[in-house]
Amino acid sequence: MQVNKCSQQLTWPHEDDYVQTPALEQNPAPIQNSAPVQNPTPENRHKSRGKTKLSDIWAMTGEYKIQLPLNDEGQPIGKDGSLFVRWLGTFCENGMLCPLTPAGWPSVAAKFKQDCWVEIEMRYIIDPNIVAPPNQMAWAMHLLGELRRNRRTKLKKAHVKIGLTREQVLASHPTTVMKAQWIEMVDYWFNQKTGTLSDKNKASRDKQDEISRSGAKSLAQISDEMAKAKGSAVERAEVYQRVYRTKDGVPISTHAEENMNRMTELLNDSSIRLQGEIGRGILWSNDDVYARVMGRPERPGRVRGVGFGITPSGRNATNLSQFASTPSSSQTTLRISELQTSYEQLKEQVAQSDARHREELAQSEARHREELAQSEARHQQQMAGVMATVRDMINQISQGARDISSQVANECNI
Repeated sequence: MQVNKCSQQLTWPHEDDYVQTPALEQNPAPIQNSAPVQNPTPENRHKSRGKTKLSDIWAMTGEYKIQLPLNDEGQPIGKDGSLFVRWLGTFCENGMLCPLTPAGWPSVAAKFKQDCWVEIEMRYIIDPNIVAPPNQMAWAMHLLGELRRNRRTKLKKAHVKIGLTREQVLASHPTTVMKAQWIEMVDYWFNQKTGTLSDKNKASRDKQDEISRSGAKSLAQISDEMAKAKGSAVERAEVYQRVYRTKDGVPISTHAEENMNRMTELLNDSSIRLQGEIGRGILWSNDDVYARVMGRPERPGRVRGVGFGITPSGRNATNLSQFASTPSSSQTTLRISELQTSYEQLKEQVAQSDARHREELAQSEARHREELAQSEARHQQQMAGVMATVRDMINQISQGARDISSQVANECNI
C-alpha cells in the first residue's frame, strides 16, 4: 500500500501492515450483527464474522494518506481500490454522515456530501492526472451515490417481503438504520407510485436472459487482473467470457455459450481486435466484438460491459464538474434523454439559422456589388454625355470665332 506523509512517498515495510479489517485473525472476537453468538464453540466460532467496519482506515487522522489506484477511466482497481470501495460503503451505515433519505441521491443536502468528501480527502490521494482536482469531489460522490442506492436496495430486499404490511416492515427496523430514516424509506416503498415503478423495473429485469457471476469484484477489478495476466488491456468481449461462467468455468446458459463461441471466433480476427496498454480500463468501441455479437447501440448514460462511470459520449466520472449521480429512476433517465434530444435539436436549429444568415449575407453582398456596377455604368454614361455636350459647345464656339474673324477680314478688305 502506498501512503503519503506530507510530500514524501512512503511504502509500508511489511505486507502484514496492509490495512486490515478488525474481524480478521488478529481479532479473535469478531464483530457480530444484532445477536452475538452465546458461548461460542469450536464448531460455530468462525461461522459469523459480522460486518467489516474497516476501522483501521477510519482511525487515520490525515498524517498519512493512501494512494488510490485507478485505471485511466477513473475506476478503482487492485486491492487498495477494492478496499476503498468497501470503506466508502460503510458511509451508508452512518445516517448522520450519509443519510439514506431522501430516495434520490441528488436530493440529499450538499452539507452531507461535503462532510463525506472531507473524510475521503483526509485519507486518500486521488491521482490528479486521472481525475482533475476540481472534479475529484464529484467523482467520489458519484461512486458513493451508487453504493448508497445499493444499500437501500439490499435493505428493501431483506425486509420488504410479499404479504407483509407497512406496520410489519416498520417493526423489523434494523439497528444500523436511524429510525426516522427507516420510517421514511418504508413509506417510500409502500407509496403507490413507487410500487408501480418497482413492478415496471422488475418486469424489465425479468427479461434479462442471464446474470453475470462477477461476485463482489467490479468489472474494472476483474479486467485489471486479466490485463496483468495477459500483458495488455482486455476488451469487453473477453471480460464477458470471464464473468458469464460458473466457478467451474462452464457458461451460465446455452445462450451465453453461443455468445462466447461467436466472440471467440471474432476475437481471432486481429483486424477487428482492440489494442491498449494495462491501466486503460476495459477497451470498447461501437463496433467492437461485443457490439457485433450482442447487438443494439449503447444507450445514453452507460456502456454495457465496462463497469462504473463510463458513458457513450465520453463524459464519465473523471470529468464531472458538479455533484452527480447515476439516474435513480426511469423518469430521470427519460428526462436526461429528452434534454439530450432537445440539445441536439437546438444545435441543429442554430446551424440552420447560421446557414440562412450566411446565405442572406452573400445574397445581400451580391446585390450590393450589382447595384454598384450599375451605378458606375450610369455615371460613366452620364459623364460621356457631358463630355460630348462640352465638345459640341467648344466646336460651336470655335466655329463662331472663325465666322467672326472671316467677317472682320472681309470688312477690312472693303
